[in-house]
Amino acid sequence: MTTNWQDAVALVAEAESCGVRFCVSQNYRYRPEIVTLHAAIASGDYGTPHLIDLVHHRYRPTPRTLDYHFAMVWDMSVHHLDNLVFCFGPVAEVTARSFTAPWSQYPHDAGISGVLHFASGAVATYAMSHIASLNDYRFVVQSAEGVLAWDGADWQWQATPAADFGKGQPPRPVPHAPAPSRSEQGVIDDFYRYIAGGVEPGISGRNNLEILRACEMLCRSSQEQRTVRRDDVR
Repeated sequence: MTTNWQDAVALVAEAESCGVRFCVSQNYRYRPEIVTLHAAIASGDYGTPHLIDLVHHRYRPTPRTLDYHFAMVWDMSVHHLDNLVFCFGPVAEVTARSFTAPWSQYPHDAGISGVLHFASGAVATYAMSHIASLNDYRFVVQSAEGVLAWDGADWQWQATPAADFGKGQPPRPVPHAPAPSRSEQGVIDDFYRYIAGGVEPGISGRNNLEILRACEMLCRSSQEQRTVRRDDVR
């Protein structure tokens, strides 16, 4: 939506003062794997999520327009955080550090890692970069009952071994939830319902502030070298 928190807040305030409805193209949440994860968690069949690991290192060596501070957060983490908030709820606090690599062509740090605590009690370790030599994507969600892990094609469920048997059942695929044919179609459909019927989606400008608040928490935590809480960002 913007490349910094202050502009985002101002944009939403301007839209609301003019009676304008707008949405942000947070298309990642409409991807089949995220729709399926959201449905799996909402079902309660896989326990209450507590430990989450999300890693996305990208081979994206040239900055192009990403030549501003914390560009990787506002350009890429914004999608990851939207997925996390969509599935696990608001982020309550963040401790993070940004980083670079000797071969980076980016004028500023092009990676970030951190620990995110959610208001629900779940905790996520998160890392992403634009300076990887090889693309790497990993997403794992653990509960007391077992583990949900993305294998590149499906979510796999591995139940926690029963104490009296000593070993668990083999992993099994999680049933796919209905998803749009393309993630962009999900954005368009929700935007249409918002404009035509007033049904505000999670990707509305106002709702997207929750995601950008988490982005700002990442940036401030790294910049100020401290834990940043949700209430610190207004």
